[in-house]
Amino acid sequence: MKRPPSHGPQEAPEAHWQPTVSVDPLSAIQSLYTPVEIEPSAFPFSFADQIVTLGSCFAEDIGRKLQVDHFALCANPFGILYNPLSISAALSTLRQGDSFELEDLHFAGGRWHSWCHHTCFSHTNRHEALQLINDHFEDGVASLARANKLFLTMGTAWLFEHQGQLVANCHGLGRDQFNRRLASVDEIVSALEAELTVLFAANPSLSVVLTVSPVRHLRDGLVENQISKATLILAAHKLALALPRLEYFPAFEIVIDELRDYRFYHADLVHLTATAVDYVYGRFVEKHLTNEALSLLATVHEIA
Repeated sequence: MKRPPSHGPQEAPEAHWQPTVSVDPLSAIQSLYTPVEIEPSAFPFSFADQIVTLGSCFAEDIGRKLQVDHFALCANPFGILYNPLSISAALSTLRQGDSFELEDLHFAGGRWHSWCHHTCFSHTNRHEALQLINDHFEDGVASLARANKLFLTMGTAWLFEHQGQLVANCHGLGRDQFNRRLASVDEIVSALEAELTVLFAANPSLSVVLTVSPVRHLRDGLVENQISKATLILAAHKLALALPRLEYFPAFEIVIDELRDYRFYHADLVHLTATAVDYVYGRFVEKHLTNEALSLLATVHEIA
């Protein structure tokens, strides 16, 4: 049976959407993420400044960027330091200037190690290890004495203690040899505030940038990593309120809220890619450099 012909209205051709207002591409892109507001620094960096960085691998990343851009810098004289109490201890040791001795080293896994340093200082020869440690230490002592900028990055609030002694690195030894605990907010604030107060008194021109590393510590566990980062952020907030010459730079928040994509992490899903580091560094220099330094930096990049 044939269908009767339709006498209804003819179907209109498919309409194509046309914008009624012009769209700014940059605004459209920026609307796709939640930007982190950063206040201009009250103590901006210049090329005349002497800078010391201490802390996690993110401090190393930023330190390398500053060195490439020709800032005067001493980067991590103890190697990578993950927890804030080890960072505070390193500052105290540098300030006092007492070099390390053979008795400060211990032997494990075929190498000599220091509980105060990263594994990059470990060596099969005890004297070679000590020489390497003290060469970097002497540079750190001299650099801190003349520094007017300090860049500190806290990586984790989880602490490891060996026979009652805080360690900066476990050097591959089994976790059963260490007591693991979470530092409290007040413990972190007390340690860093006490040491920085002494440094400020000795050097009134010194200012500090404090940040929480966006690098994830998966060995702690995902939930434990978030607890750790939250502890560090709370401690940083308290320190910024207590110390007028300390400013917080939201590196962690920039990665979480502006990048928030695994494409910005390496295959280990822990460390940031060069693109991510470049982005965070760009956000840093736009608010933490003087206008003169920004202009000069643009010239440096044109020449490079």
